[in-house]
Amino acid sequence: MQPPFDKAYDDYIAAMIDKYNLDMEGYNNNVNFYRAYGDLELLDMLTEDLDAELKNVIKAMVANAPRIALIKQGIKDGVYYDLDFSDDIVYAAKQAIALKRKGMKVAEFVNQVSMFEGPTNVQREILTAFEKYNRSAKKINMFIRFISDA
Repeated sequence: MQPPFDKAYDDYIAAMIDKYNLDMEGYNNNVNFYRAYGDLELLDMLTEDLDAELKNVIKAMVANAPRIALIKQGIKDGVYYDLDFSDDIVYAAKQAIALKRKGMKVAEFVNQVSMFEGPTNVQREILTAFEKYNRSAKKINMFIRFISDA
């Protein structure tokens, strides 16, 4: 059984349904996305007008959200090992969007930050993959599926 969502999420979803006239599929996508990634800022980006490359990252995350939500629930229930990459995926997606808006490449970003304040190795690899495959939602989708199968 899924735990109830917090009040902020309930209010957010109600506003999204009203603002964008979401149908049931759109609502379910949002619920799965929130269960998988737990990030309202990225959830809001589902409706933003992002460039195609950034949209591919979000599309791949949406496609994998039901699976990642089930994995998270399995971890919580003790069925799976506690190996959850959803926070790393969220970090990489947000960083990819920020870097794209700044016009900065991932390699340039990684070289500028130190080992102690920069991304973890996992986050760096995910971020690098997002940049490498940014023209293909299908390849990003396969990459997220691959790391979630680990």
